Amino acid sequence: MAGSIATKPESIQGASGIKLRINFKLNTIRVTKPKKRNASSLDDEALDGLRAHFRKETGFSAARIAGYSKEELEVAITLAAMPFGPPANKKLKSEHDDVIILKSTQATRKQRIVNHTHPAEALLILGATKAGSDIYDSDAESLDGDIAASTTSKPELFRNIQWGPAASDTSNDADFPTEPSFDQFVPGRWERLADGSLKDQKHKLLVRLTAKDGRKMIFKNPPPKDWNNQKAITALNKRVSQQIRRNTSVRFRLEVESYVREERVWINDHLVNGKPENGWKVFVAEFNAAFAGKMLEGCEAVRPVRTHSSLTKEIERFGKGFYAKGKVPEIQSKGGKKVKSKEVDEEEEV
Repeated sequence: MAGSIATKPESIQGASGIKLRINFKLNTIRVTKPKKRNASSLDDEALDGLRAHFRKETGFSAARIAGYSKEELEVAITLAAMPFGPPANKKLKSEHDDVIILKSTQATRKQRIVNHTHPAEALLILGATKAGSDIYDSDAESLDGDIAASTTSKPELFRNIQWGPAASDTSNDADFPTEPSFDQFVPGRWERLADGSLKDQKHKLLVRLTAKDGRKMIFKNPPPKDWNNQKAITALNKRVSQQIRRNTSVRFRLEVESYVREERVWINDHLVNGKPENGWKVFVAEFNAAFAGKMLEGCEAVRPVRTHSSLTKEIERFGKGFYAKGKVPEIQSKGGKKVKSKEVDEEEEV
């Protein structure tokens, strides 16, 4: 990194009278004058000074800083919205000042969503780089018929397309990590990255990895018919998580241990009309006192601590058919062997 991060805020005064106060620690800029959000008040001197300080104090490359054009900075300051709002744990007061976050090391799901109907967002999309036809031709008509059942169990949500050469290109070893990362899809074809730039989510439809047995693998996930359809986005996220989890050692989260019969018998015995007889707080505490950290017959590991949320979901899942009737849910089985129940989202076929 070319420079160290400044710990004290700095100010830049432009000829027009606008004052930009930069806080490199919080990655924020305050526009303190004028109070109105007027893009025309931003002169070249203020913008050039801003870019120079940003380059010096953050150590970002000149090329990266150049990505913030004068027009983009003007739009950003006008709307106080590029790219992210203040971090949730930083309550920045801005009664009269405009606050702009120019950099964030982490972006929430909400922050990553790009609203194509918003004028400023639409401007960014126009300047963003689309993924090429080497993945698939976005403008081509969909193929006849539904997509293969082996690809998804929800074919009505996805396009049947002709994949391009990138979908079978295994020539670059660097494209096939043994520990692939995955940023989940968000609604809309575009997502905002932490540096404020936009990425075409079409790139993420091809999942490349090196499996545990050394094979190079490319999973081709068809694009949604509607990128704003949450059901399609959820299905994509589950599917990609499965592909990575089943073929590598990567785990995005701890898998939830299914409830076993002994636990379900206890739950059923302590419910009245499908609800905890002594309230949720007591119910959760007593359940964990009975099972957490203990080894039960037929289990490979000690029983986990269960949260209020976990127990609630268990009861809601089997409430009408079992617990509400005083019955104990039966564990699914295949070939006489116990298997994990469907309560683990990542286990569901999508």
